[in-house]
Amino acid sequence: MITKNDKPVPIDTGIQWGESDSMQTIQHQPLTTRVKAKNLNEDRTIYGTFAEIGAGQEVASAFFKVGGASKTVAKTMSAYDMTFSDTIYGKEKSGRYVVENRLNKMLDREFGLLEERIGEQMCERRFFVFANTMATKSPKNGRPGHGWLGCKFQLEPQGPVHKIILHVHLYESMIESQQNLIGVLGVNLLYAAYRYSADLPLLLESLKDGLMGRKFDIDVIKVTGKSFEDVDNRALNLKLISQGLAEAILFDEKGQIQTVTDKFYNQALLVARGRFRPPTLQTKDMLCQGVKQLQEQAKGWVVLPLCEITFNNIFNQEKANEEDLIFRLEMISAMNMQTMITNFEYHYRLSEYLNMFANSHIAFVLGIDNLTELFREEHYKDLPGGTLEAIGRLFKNKFQLYLYPKVGDGGKLVKGEDIQFPQHIQYLFLNLWCQGLIKDFHNYDPDVLNIHSKTVLSKIRDKDESWEALVPPEISSKIKVFVDLIDRRLEEDNA
Repeated sequence: MITKNDKPVPIDTGIQWGESDSMQTIQHQPLTTRVKAKNLNEDRTIYGTFAEIGAGQEVASAFFKVGGASKTVAKTMSAYDMTFSDTIYGKEKSGRYVVENRLNKMLDREFGLLEERIGEQMCERRFFVFANTMATKSPKNGRPGHGWLGCKFQLEPQGPVHKIILHVHLYESMIESQQNLIGVLGVNLLYAAYRYSADLPLLLESLKDGLMGRKFDIDVIKVTGKSFEDVDNRALNLKLISQGLAEAILFDEKGQIQTVTDKFYNQALLVARGRFRPPTLQTKDMLCQGVKQLQEQAKGWVVLPLCEITFNNIFNQEKANEEDLIFRLEMISAMNMQTMITNFEYHYRLSEYLNMFANSHIAFVLGIDNLTELFREEHYKDLPGGTLEAIGRLFKNKFQLYLYPKVGDGGKLVKGEDIQFPQHIQYLFLNLWCQGLIKDFHNYDPDVLNIHSKTVLSKIRDKDESWEALVPPEISSKIKVFVDLIDRRLEEDNA
């Protein structure tokens, strides 16, 4: 189960999800959009409003096409013109309309009108509002279409109000296909809200119904309301990756879920891939010095430091679990940095993803040992172009690689210029080096070069308190809480 707590806890706690039409986990049987819309239309206990901006009126249309909507739909509307929309929902400080705050205004206002106008007349009904604000793919900048959609609903007449909101990217090339996709996804969401709120993994799985093979992802989901009080939205969002609905989930420096569409725009990105288990003084030095170095090149741009952790690490065959990932997220947040959890095995896949949303410089920081792994040919044997294709796809646009040095045999400092590959790979490496696409770090703290996460983790396990001097002080308190919790669990297990 996906639960929250003020301390790290196992994901599976056995807590029940809350009350809805589906109280037990069942094997999901995909249903068509038509069947779902008809089922909801025939349910005389639900009644509500559709408010849609952009990408057509595809969700409301699905309910009208199957018949019986007059007993389910109070009204549909589209405040499509910006001026008219502002008179209803108010202006956004950002001046943008495809934002989470706009969606919440739509949901709250329309739900309030339902209660105000017919709350007493239809007190036996469960009210809902479905809303979306969408922007289809722009042919001008090539950025994917995206938008917010959500529903505010009651699971019982006159009962507490719940809310589920999603942010979605649309990668379909045709606008009509994007509109159709939103129609299917919107029906899936409203149906899931009423039928699967008691089983969130099943709810997530049902969002894919009728969309197999379609090009989209959901990079944010948030649930609120009485039945979701014990839900940890961070863990729920990680489920999006494990269930194939997302490739990456972004958390800001406070550990809050964000969209890459908003966060990366007009930002230069300094990216460190790693396990961060735990982050060390070397980790912090690498990120801080990397930001300064990139700032020299990306003048006029804000440089955003980003720590990326993948579910599938090809270099060490690690398979991360959600509880562990959340704890690492909390440690990175303690350093006031962003975290991205992804399913990208390869560096070039991460680079391609970031390039869709960032419109400035991107630099990866990499340790010398990982550079050797980056060029290892076995990793790319399934690509038609092998290593050459992988490296070519990595070094696109304004991408660069910063190499952090290490202390080698005999205490010798090893930098990028000292690395030797097989001859055919060496030529490729030198080509990138001479173009300035791969660079050594300009500055670094020599006192932290020998601090490695594996060493720190080993000391923690051995209860060697010297580990505290090897990590940033803001992280050590987090680790102590986690270690104490594990110790208590072991004591309870052995009692």
